[in-house]
Amino acid sequence: MSPELRAALDQYGTINQINIAEALGGVNQSNLAQAATIVRELGLSFNRDVDVQRENIKPDFDGSVSFGDKFDIGSTVFGVMAGVSYDRSTQNIEEQERYFSISGDGLVPLNIYDDIKGTEHQVKLSGMLNFGLELDENHRFETASIYLRDTKDEIKVKNGDGIDTVNETDRFNTDTSIRYEERSMLSNQIRGRHNLPWLYDISVDWQYTDAKAERDAPGEIEYRKVNELQADGSFTSFLRRNQNAVNYSSVTWKTIPKTAAGMPNYLLP
Repeated sequence: MSPELRAALDQYGTINQINIAEALGGVNQSNLAQAATIVRELGLSFNRDVDVQRENIKPDFDGSVSFGDKFDIGSTVFGVMAGVSYDRSTQNIEEQERYFSISGDGLVPLNIYDDIKGTEHQVKLSGMLNFGLELDENHRFETASIYLRDTKDEIKVKNGDGIDTVNETDRFNTDTSIRYEERSMLSNQIRGRHNLPWLYDISVDWQYTDAKAERDAPGEIEYRKVNELQADGSFTSFLRRNQNAVNYSSVTWKTIPKTAAGMPNYLLP
């Protein structure tokens, strides 16, 4: 997403004429006109390169590596464990949609149909890092950090008839949908266990956790082209001119609030 759109979302929350006019000082004729200009200028910041082309996909791949060890230093033991996992996969999609109408107790097939082809590309990355420190038999500290990241890129192209082209042999529609989103989560935790033999052998367990998740969907695009058969056998395509021709939606940094938790636990022998 462009810096201009990020700044506008931070400033206005939702990018529409009313919200922007309210941020400019109130909904009146002057602010509405200024807000309309801002919306048009922000529209130019969207990614408008939405052509779809064929490419050879890369082979699926996944792998992971981990490491762990401990070190004895007198009566103190220090340990570490780390791991990383990566997974890349691509799936081709082929679907068909058929439409029927209800007539009496049966279904009557219609000539409205859609043939759908697409590709979904997904990358998953995860990592973890843990530390442990045992000062002696009575005191132990541990930390755990986990990072997860998932990206998905999906394209679908649907060829078929609609209400405006049904039963027309020289016209059909091509609907294209593009969706890309990123999701991530980072969690950190520290915990400890303490035995207090000098205080009636009380055992104390505690932990503190801080976690944050984010979702970034910078663009979800849908548009329709109408294809017409020409006299020479070729097809001419044009973008349908209506309010649903191209839709842009954006959800950025939809953040789940951080969660912090402390959990002391006291045990008597």
